[in-house]
Order: sequence, then structure tokens, then C-alpha cells
Amino acid sequence: MILRSLQVNQNVNSAGDQVPAWEAIEHSQRQMMGAKECWLITQPAHAALSAEIALKLKPEIFGAMDDATIRAIALHDSGWSASDANAIQASRSTGGKKSAGSKSPGQILPFIAVDPRESLAACAASIEMAEKVSALGGFLVSEHFRNIAMANHDKAPALISKFVASEELRQKKLRPKISLPDAEIQRLVEGLRFCDLLSLYLCSGASESIEFPQKTGGKNIVLERTGNDQCSMSPFPFATDEIFGVSALRHPKLKEQSSSRFFLKVSE
Repeated sequence: MILRSLQVNQNVNSAGDQVPAWEAIEHSQRQMMGAKECWLITQPAHAALSAEIALKLKPEIFGAMDDATIRAIALHDSGWSASDANAIQASRSTGGKKSAGSKSPGQILPFIAVDPRESLAACAASIEMAEKVSALGGFLVSEHFRNIAMANHDKAPALISKFVASEELRQKKLRPKISLPDAEIQRLVEGLRFCDLLSLYLCSGASESIEFPQKTGGKNIVLERTGNDQCSMSPFPFATDEIFGVSALRHPKLKEQSSSRFFLKVSE
């Protein structure tokens, strides 16, 4: 689950100093640790937003994405569905039952704090769902999570080593089914990573200006905040200005307000 503060951040960083995209996202989620009131955004909703972003990208940035690839991106966090559903059920329960991803009644954990065993299981389930769409989709999502796992190896060395080995074997089986050259596959992987980060940034409510690790024209893509729900990006990865949005549930639910929708306008 992605957690977002109920408070609108009035201290938007528009000074031109960027932090790495993941650093801003992780910071936003660590700030929500222990929060008893917040907005809840499911991982599948975040993945669907990632696909909306992918659909709007200029094809020359990360390569052309066909319908199957967009669909795979839309499903890249589908393995979290059951866990997130349990958390929502607990949030809506008058009895305050514990749920997956919950330490205590009234408290729901952000995705970065979920036990590695549960997280890796969700990743594996997501990859399997993407693989059902296409071999290329399965490969892209597999490589996406393999890289994330390797970057977090110290959190659970034995579990993560096993996961990485399993995904490398999966990729060896999928690779002959994909006609694209390695360089084009890697471009698409970077496209998935970019869409994932931008979606997480919007969902988390992070307010910093950020720099993405992905490049275009030899330059890292940079996002500068220009307002609470506005930003500019350079080099600009879309054909026109875009407005992206995501729905959230209030935790706990109130009679006068149970949900909301958040937007980010992206301009050149």
C-alpha cells in the first residue's frame, strides 16, 4: 500500500535543487510510518497509473510500446491485490482487525516496510501475471523487480538471492520468444522504471523537485515543482502537457469523506 499524508504540503520545493526520485518517494513513505490517519492508494492503482503514463510517452524516448506491453505495465504490481484488499478491509472494519501489512489496529504499513517474504511473493505474482500477457511483458517486469531485489539484497540475502536466481532462469526461458534486440529491451525496461517512479511520486504526495535516473538526449529527466499539483519536466518526455490522476481511500473512513482523487499537471 502507498500512504499519502492528509495534509497538503505547502512547502513545495521549487528552488531548482533536485533530489533522486526514489529518495523523495522513500522519504515520503518513511514519514508515514505509524500514521493512524492517511490516504491509501493501492499498488494496482499505482500500476494502472504507470500504464497511463507509458501510453503518453514519446516513442523515441524509451521505444515504442505496443498494447501488450502497456497492459503488462498496468499489471506490474497486481500481485499486491490480496494484501492491499486485506488492508482496506481492516481500514473499513469497525472492529479494527489486523490485516496483511498491518502492525496494529488502526495502523497500515507503507509498501517499503512490508516483510521481504511478503514483498517478494507479491513481486513474483506480478511477474507471472505480466507473463500471461506476453513474453516481453513478463521479461520487462521480471527485470524490473530483479533489479529492485538486487538493490535491496542486504535486507534478506538468502531470500533475495533465491528470487534473483529464479528470475534469471525465467528470463532465459522467455528471451528466445522475444524478437527485439537486447538494447531495445533495455530501453523498454527503463521506460517501465520511469513510469513506475513518476506514478509513485504522484501517489506518495512527495513535493520535492526530483531527478530521474533515466536519460534522454544524454540528459537525466528532471521534474521541477511549480505548485502543489503542478510541475515541469525537462527534457520533456510527452508530446503535450498532461494531467495524471489517481484515486485514494481515506483511512479511517469518515461519514463526510471516504475517498478523494489527486492530480499532477506535467508541463514542458
